[in-house]
Amino acid sequence: AGAGKSTTLGNIVQFFKNEGYEPQGVALSWAAADVLSVETGMVCHSIDQFIHSKNNGDPYNPFDRPTLILVDESGLVGVHKMLTLLEIIKKSKHPVKVILSGDSTQLNPINDPNSLELITKILPEKSKSTLDEIRRQSSRSHREAVKLLRTGHSGQALYIFHQQEVLHLLENQQDVIQKV
Repeated sequence: AGAGKSTTLGNIVQFFKNEGYEPQGVALSWAAADVLSVETGMVCHSIDQFIHSKNNGDPYNPFDRPTLILVDESGLVGVHKMLTLLEIIKKSKHPVKVILSGDSTQLNPINDPNSLELITKILPEKSKSTLDEIRRQSSRSHREAVKLLRTGHSGQALYIFHQQEVLHLLENQQDVIQKV
């Protein structure tokens, strides 16, 4: 959180547009696809809709030009769905670049292994990039707390926030409204 992913993805999309690629975003849900579209300015779809539209198009060439497929929060995409997406991409007669964006240590897909975790284990290091410097939080201690949250140490993170009086525990909705 706060590492600059949205800014980085926007720049990547612009780079590939300049190289003649048509960028298309894919996310697990329509809501996530809408957010990705706003953040990057590209057309985005839910992964199910994207797969459905490509399966019902030209079965021998699902892309009519060089294409960039950006899969956001790909750690939430299960192995079988990712395999289906990659099999569609493999059929293209035009170059298709695939960027998987996400965090394999966050939530896992329901009823399927985490595709991003498996893919990162088999890809060579030179094909991976990591954003690990937190930029959203300006305070060093807040950045540390965010890192603790990411690694599953929520109790320690909440303690840091509480000690610095940035975490407020309130009794009811009226208290929350008044505090805001």
